[in-house]
Amino acid sequence: MKKQRILIIAFLISLSICALASMQAKAQTSTITSVSLSSSPIDLGQSVTITATVNASAATGNATFGFSTDSGASWSTLGSSPISAGNATFPYTPAAIGSTYEFNATYNGDQNYLNSTSSTPASLTVDSAPSISLEPSSATIDSSQSVTLTSTVTGGTGSFSWQWYDYIGPISGASGTGITATCAFLAADTGIYVIFTDTGTGSATPTATAASSPTVAVTVNSALVAPSVTPTPGVIDEGQTSSLTSTAVSTGTSPYTYQWFEMAPGGSYVSVGSNSASFNFASSVSTATGSWGFILQVTDDTGAAVNSTAVLVTVDSALTVSVAPVGPVTLDVGQSQTFTASASGGSGTLAYQWYLNGSSVGVDSDTYVFSEAAGLYSVTCTVTDSASMPASAVSNAVSVTVNQLTIMVTQTADGVVSPGTITVNYGGNQTFTITPTAGCYIASITVDDNPVAVTTPSGQTVSFTNVTVTSTLSVTFASTPTTTPTPSPSPTVTPVPISTPLTTATPAQISTSFPTSTPFSIKPLASEPSFELVLIVVTTAAEIIIILTVIAVVRIRRKT
Repeated sequence: MKKQRILIIAFLISLSICALASMQAKAQTSTITSVSLSSSPIDLGQSVTITATVNASAATGNATFGFSTDSGASWSTLGSSPISAGNATFPYTPAAIGSTYEFNATYNGDQNYLNSTSSTPASLTVDSAPSISLEPSSATIDSSQSVTLTSTVTGGTGSFSWQWYDYIGPISGASGTGITATCAFLAADTGIYVIFTDTGTGSATPTATAASSPTVAVTVNSALVAPSVTPTPGVIDEGQTSSLTSTAVSTGTSPYTYQWFEMAPGGSYVSVGSNSASFNFASSVSTATGSWGFILQVTDDTGAAVNSTAVLVTVDSALTVSVAPVGPVTLDVGQSQTFTASASGGSGTLAYQWYLNGSSVGVDSDTYVFSEAAGLYSVTCTVTDSASMPASAVSNAVSVTVNQLTIMVTQTADGVVSPGTITVNYGGNQTFTITPTAGCYIASITVDDNPVAVTTPSGQTVSFTNVTVTSTLSVTFASTPTTTPTPSPSPTVTPVPISTPLTTATPAQISTSFPTSTPFSIKPLASEPSFELVLIVVTTAAEIIIILTVIAVVRIRRKT
């Protein structure tokens, strides 16, 4: 009986519970749950808030949050948060970048509201954290110059604002938007940097920023001043070199680069030379004469460039000189020759120096009078101009031969011709004394085969005046006869036909000039040891009267 009561009571309690559950079920209201994110996209390192919203503000209980990284193929639970005023929130910080994050939320329901799950997941994109891709650099400028510092950012959402700072704080007016930040400076400054802020992450926390580091500075130097250029020398001859140098550059910002510009006469400036503060202008014999212009351009490390004042180098034609006559020249001792130097080109006043066989002679003149002893000589002239860097030119060499005039003496025995063979200067005078020995007399005198009258057979002089050629003085001496010769039988003479009869003359007579060919023969007599000299003179009719001096026909007979 007791057991039955217990069963009846249990049954009644079960009915009560079922009745109560039935009553409650009939009282719950269905719900709709949605899920949203506080920001998307966000940067790695930021956090996002996931919000579950139930369409019943009176709903209580919890909301469970889940996420998927494979487009909803599988879900994982993040956690749960209580519902308040129809909303539940859950913070989430992604561990990696990507665009495959999806979130959902499930309302677990209460006694009045049924549970529900969001039908559309919320998607989240996670970008890399922003970072500086181009750091600004310190800069140095010259006075009155400006410089713009630049920095760029990468990563993030791509939407940025930026602000420049210095050692004091934010620089007024130095802000903007974009991935590139610039700031212009006109004066020196220090502690300079820029901060980029990713403005595309909404309310994600913390704010995504990137700051340049380390800080940089702007230095301002004095303005670049052009150097001055000096040519040495300023006037040259063709073939010479002028060295152009500049004063040292100490203004602006080092290091410096140099560029020379050259302008030919009547031309325009063109770049020449290398990166040097000096330049050698080397001319040649074909370099155009006239004024050449030169400018030096200096560029400093900031890019500032200045030009020197143009300087001029004058190029004169090359110095040349020639000597006339060009030779070879032949003179006799005592003669003179005037040489003349003709110079052209060069600069300023010309100076002349003559040389004879390499030794300096003469005076500073364009002429030189040569008069030397017998020998071989070489005459040259060197001309030097008066330029800052004097140029010299050497003339052609003139060969000069000076011959010695000679009076050659030939004589027979039985006398003396003094002083004998001798040399004489050109235009000089010379006297010879002709003295026969005792018992002899001067038979004949000729000068260069021309007879000279023997005025004093016992001794006389022959004088040469204004000698200009080499000559020969010939003297013949003869014995003076003491007795009359013994007549002898007439010799046999072989007649030789001649056009002009032979004429007998005394020894004192002077012969005229003979023809070029005078044949003669010596023939012995047939009967005696005597000799007969037969002189055959060949002449042309009516041209020359022949005076034949027959000195002797000696007949020698020895009788035993």
